[in-house]
Amino acid sequence: MKRFGMCYAPYYKSLIFVIMASVVTAGLEITFPMIVRHILEVILPARDVVRLGAAAALLLGMYAVCLVLTYFVYSRGRGMGVGIENDLRCRLFRHIESMSFSFFDDVKTGQLLARIISDISEIGDLVFQLPNLIMVCLITMCGSAFFLFYINWKLGALVLFLIAMKTIGTIFLNKRMKKTFIAAREMMGNLSAQAMESLNAIRLIQSFGNEKLEYDKFFAASCRFMKSQRRTFRYEAYLTSSIIFFSNATNLVIIAFGAYFIMKGEMALAAPVRIGRKLLKRRVRQMRMILYGRFPMGMTVLSENGA
Repeated sequence: MKRFGMCYAPYYKSLIFVIMASVVTAGLEITFPMIVRHILEVILPARDVVRLGAAAALLLGMYAVCLVLTYFVYSRGRGMGVGIENDLRCRLFRHIESMSFSFFDDVKTGQLLARIISDISEIGDLVFQLPNLIMVCLITMCGSAFFLFYINWKLGALVLFLIAMKTIGTIFLNKRMKKTFIAAREMMGNLSAQAMESLNAIRLIQSFGNEKLEYDKFFAASCRFMKSQRRTFRYEAYLTSSIIFFSNATNLVIIAFGAYFIMKGEMALAAPVRIGRKLLKRRVRQMRMILYGRFPMGMTVLSENGA
């Protein structure tokens, strides 16, 4: 991972911009519900039209700033990711070129093509989305937790306990997911190798009428790849459903215990609870993007290749 971190060196300006802009947008997203709460609880009861217009104009300006920053984060961040992906692909190709003849005797060409093209593409999304989403999620989730602690420390402690339990469970699940992703990548490489071997010898195959034999080989490799994909999909389905359940369970804890503390007189208003719940729910959904989709595959590629 240390060597992988060095890949950001030529793009350190873009990385700093992405991180700083992500911090600003995360701070703005925490501020939005607070301003809305101020409008509903202070300005609206006072029927102050002037302050209402000022607050609305402030919100509009903050929305515009968030729009511009998000645009540049994704455009510049994607460019950084593509650049790093290109650097890694060229570096890997140069390394493969320097290998001895015995290496090419033991490794199929399809496996090498899968490593150069598809595996590196998995890293392209990772290098941009990971620092961006981690910064945004950490800031907004910590801000939401602080907001709940400010309202009621018992409620905040319960929510943080649930987050910690889910994080521990996800770490153990991620270790099992890596094995299935590695197996899926191997099956994909074997499928590419089989297809390339058959197509390169297509004249010879047609001359001897071995189309059925080659098709059977390809069909068997394709079925093995399909089975490996289904195993990865089961893990992804479990991860997604468990995150949705965790989000709903967190909402239930905030609503139930928040109502209990209000009835006991330990908490005055329910509106801050709703605000904290919404912020946490949005961040949990974005955390799903880190733990789901191409990110586990990208981390598998990095760990397997010693990046």
